Amino acid sequence: MKTLGSDQFDSDPIKKLAFRQLRFDGKSRLSIYEQGVKARDVWQEYAPTWQIEKVEESPIVLSAFSSLLASSLARKEAHGPKETAWRRAERTLMFKVKDLHHDNIAWYRVATKRYGEDTVPGALIRTMVPTSYRPESNVGKAVISNAIAANGIIHADAAADHARTLTWLQLTPGAPAFVVVLADSPDGHLTLNNQIAGLHKLKCIGRNSRGEGEESNVVEVTVPAQAAA
Repeated sequence: MKTLGSDQFDSDPIKKLAFRQLRFDGKSRLSIYEQGVKARDVWQEYAPTWQIEKVEESPIVLSAFSSLLASSLARKEAHGPKETAWRRAERTLMFKVKDLHHDNIAWYRVATKRYGEDTVPGALIRTMVPTSYRPESNVGKAVISNAIAANGIIHADAAADHARTLTWLQLTPGAPAFVVVLADSPDGHLTLNNQIAGLHKLKCIGRNSRGEGEESNVVEVTVPAQAAA
């Protein structure tokens, strides 16, 4: 679909060029939606009666495609609060697991001190309670990718080897320093809404039970004035 409709208008070079310039290689939800909006606008301007033919299915018309876009936006808005709640619950669970791990270690230390190896409880504790532990590897340097800005929204992806969570920092236009905009997120994606126009800088840091890794290089993304909220 990288040349959606371009083979339908060989006799009209203007329409052919308009469709050929469309892109359908988005990886994030935001980029896929933005490309869909551009496709709809070109479709509406140059060939509103054209249909996408599908094998053994009804063709897709412009109105149906527009409805899909509207539905996508509504689902995104409904998804946001749920994703935020999930991230908070995941972070809370992670800290509880960490606390439980420390409690287990403390209990074993006290129990083995109280009951020697030559006692029945001591022998049971030492033989029945597993103590093998594989510490996590050190977190690698975080890497930010796919940083884009459109309509006052900034989206970026990131990853760091062995990281369980990522913390994102942002420097907005005119601000004196970076501030945390998303802490300890288990998801490798960042979406910031209602961003002011200008040059924004992003960086992130990965973390696991062994601590933080090296922070990413600073990535710059510009929110155009006409797209700012």
